[in-house]
Amino acid sequence: MKKSALLMIIFLLTASLTAVYAESSYRSQDANIQPGKLEAGKSNKDINLDKLEEKLEGKGKIGLSLGYPTGITFGYQMTNLIEFNAVLGLYSFDELALGGNALFTLADIVIKDNVFPLSFGPAVYLRTGDKLRTDVLGVLRLEHTFADEPLNVYIEVGAGLEVTPDTGFSGSGAIGIRYVF
Repeated sequence: MKKSALLMIIFLLTASLTAVYAESSYRSQDANIQPGKLEAGKSNKDINLDKLEEKLEGKGKIGLSLGYPTGITFGYQMTNLIEFNAVLGLYSFDELALGGNALFTLADIVIKDNVFPLSFGPAVYLRTGDKLRTDVLGVLRLEHTFADEPLNVYIEVGAGLEVTPDTGFSGSGAIGIRYVF
């Protein structure tokens, strides 16, 4: 079996298992337990999460990403658990990058009545330059959407492999700000 086929199988398994975990963690039958909801110093029973959660289902986000890559980013929140993102920008001064990811919410971290979703999912980046390169990564993101302003900020890191034309380690990291509409 070719290395690229094996890497694609691992990528698809990671995406599938992440989606199953994210969905199951939100389907608790016990009303006192809120899986995936964390707050330092408080019991989950003491937090009214319905009041805190911003319903972002069906909303888009557009803005700027600084890091790998630096450019324009767009996101679409399918549900409060699943978000798809795309970015078009520069990897370095001589490489154009186009990428996308699917993020699945693992936990909503609550700090002083502010919700910070922690998400994980697969990402693919295509880079031009002297050669067309393909990176496959796992991305971890922490973000916040402000209640009073239609703004979203995030920080993310990723690790994975460059799968074409060579095989090797690839990483990513970015901060971003986006307008929510």
